[in-house]
Amino acid sequence: MVLLLVAAGCSSGNASRRGGGSLEARAEELEQSNQALREQLRQKDAQVEQSFASATQAENAAGLQNLGCTAVMPAKAAPKGMPRSGEVHARLGLTHQSYRMTATFSSPRNTGNWRVAPGTCTVASP
Repeated sequence: MVLLLVAAGCSSGNASRRGGGSLEARAEELEQSNQALREQLRQKDAQVEQSFASATQAENAAGLQNLGCTAVMPAKAAPKGMPRSGEVHARLGLTHQSYRMTATFSSPRNTGNWRVAPGTCTVASP
């Protein structure tokens, strides 16, 4: 009976060594998979940085930093709450992306039936 227990212990030890090799192989596979995923992430980060740089360059080339803008209102109505500066309640949509517009206006002047206040607008990314 003692021999039987010793033999069973030896066979289970061999099985655990075989299983350990399988675990090491699986761990190696997972490490290789993780390395491939890290490389993909590094490539995506580089693409995002390049895209951001291209978008910034295009915005600057398009002159979205100092646009001329004008506030227009009827001359007979008092200009209630027309902002002199700050965020205007307007959004500009370019290439499926919305941009916030900030404006600074000078004093309004009458032009026929209208009051016109020229200003400068800056378009900012969301």
